[in-house]
Amino acid sequence: MSNHSEGPVKRAAYRPGEAAELLGIGRTTLYGLLEAGTIRSVRAGRCRLIPASAIEEFLAGEDKRYG
Repeated sequence: MSNHSEGPVKRAAYRPGEAAELLGIGRTTLYGLLEAGTIRSVRAGRCRLIPASAIEEFLAGEDKRYG
């Protein structure tokens, strides 16, 4: 049984188009950031997902590649 009084469920991950929209950038730019490793992603079968934490890290300026 679901308890709706707890509020909306926070998304754990977003598809690339959704993540690009959240960030206010184009999909091509987002894919460039993914390819460069600036934003991390995971694969679920053929689907690429960007964890919400990866978006938060990017917005906070936390680049995990160098630290």
